[in-house]
Parts: sequence; structure tokens; C-alpha cells
Amino acid sequence: GFDGVYLDKVDEFEEMGHRDDMVEFVSRIAARAKSQRPDFLVISQNGDDLLPDARFRGAIDGFAREDLFYGEDSDGKRNSASSIRESVKRLKMLSAEGKPVFVVEYPRNDKQAQTARREISEQGFIGLMARRALNAL
Repeated sequence: GFDGVYLDKVDEFEEMGHRDDMVEFVSRIAARAKSQRPDFLVISQNGDDLLPDARFRGAIDGFAREDLFYGEDSDGKRNSASSIRESVKRLKMLSAEGKPVFVVEYPRNDKQAQTARREISEQGFIGLMARRALNAL
């Protein structure tokens, strides 16, 4: 009875290895769900190092990236220009295929939020400013 899944922690392969196993896992979830319901949506969160893999891109209907501009190393800290550039390049592969890219940022102040909103919009991505703590919205 679900319309889709939002798969968090897809980036776990970065710590544990098994990159190909993660692609296989997500692909199998998508294939199984879409065999039952062709319009079922699969959204992956994080692990954008998988985006160059055509099989992975083919399995997902959209992608969410946390901490694209701030917070890779610590909350509120601006990510390096090279990290942002490489991530955006990978994310653009998906948006070029007509699939939505969502960016979740956890700004520490209004200036970070304004900057992140502007940069997300400039890339053509869909943004959400949120609190990292899950006990409040």
C-alpha cells in the first residue's frame, strides 16, 4: 500500500565497502517493488558516489543529499569547494535524466540558510532547511 520508499543510509558502503552490493541491494528493492506496482518510487538518500553507476541511476527515481554545502565535517562548517563541486557534478547526472534531486541542509543560522537556499536553487535542486535533531520539526 505504499507509493514508494525513501532509502536512508545508502552511503554505508563508504565505511564498510561493498559498493557493488549496495547497487545490487537498491536495484533489487526497486525491481521487486516495480514488478508489483510500476509507479512505485525509490528515492535514495546520500551515497552520491554511486550516481556514476548507470544501474544505480536506473533503479532510483530521485536522490536526496544531506549536507551538500555545510556540515560534512562538522555542523555549520562550510564544505570544501572541491567537495561541493564534485558532489554537484554527480548530482547533475541525475537531474540531466529528468530525476529530482533533493538537498537537505541543517543550517546553524539565517545566513547559512539563505546561502544554501540560493545555491540549491541555482543548481535546479529542491531544498529543505531542517534541524538535525529528529525530536522536533
